[in-house]
Amino acid sequence: MPMAGKGTRLQSYDSYPKPLVKILGKTIVEWSIDTLGLKGNFIFCCKKEHIEKFEIDKVLKKIVPNCKIISIDYQTKGTMESVLEASDLINSDEELIISDTDHYLNWDSEYFNKIIRNKKIDGCVMVFPEEYNSTKASYVKLDNQGFVTESAEKLPISKTATVGLHYFKKGSDLVKFGNEMIERGMEYNNEFYVTPVYNIFSKYNKKITTFPVKKMWALGSADEVNLFLKEFDYDKK
Repeated sequence: MPMAGKGTRLQSYDSYPKPLVKILGKTIVEWSIDTLGLKGNFIFCCKKEHIEKFEIDKVLKKIVPNCKIISIDYQTKGTMESVLEASDLINSDEELIISDTDHYLNWDSEYFNKIIRNKKIDGCVMVFPEEYNSTKASYVKLDNQGFVTESAEKLPISKTATVGLHYFKKGSDLVKFGNEMIERGMEYNNEFYVTPVYNIFSKYNKKITTFPVKKMWALGSADEVNLFLKEFDYDKK
């Protein structure tokens, strides 16, 4: 889980680092962990200053006792750079999931576990269930078999938008193609996001499918948090 971004959009809501902001008694990162509903080895890519000033590593180890913490002592240029700081741990044939740490999903993790993970694919990107057309999201374009052929950040090249949850059959593929993406300078607004890496996967004829979630709440800004509070309370009732 990458969490080394600047996180400035939530400063008006709470002065703590975004992952540690509490909503309904739980930190945002805890909401993001709980929403996965999956077992595995958790790796958190954190800012060194958040470890030193806020002891975010201790907070994370209380939530996931056996997790690994990657300390990053510089400002990365986006999620992909943050993830690649953990290359020594993920550059293998083991499965890999990259999840945002500022969202909450309502999704069928059981179906994903039993069906999607057993498909003969190289990866799967979770997407919104409805058509999307906002420049706040990232997008994938599919062929007639449902495999990703093109992807873009903040550019609606299709009606299929991603929700910040990415599955790769082999972590080594992500490391290899992520580095190639960076070498090619495939950035948006001076940041390297994860979704554009599917362009490289497609170039090598890798099979990436999609899986719609039921609902996604972003938790990256004050407006998004307030919307989540409103709708989540309603759903609980």
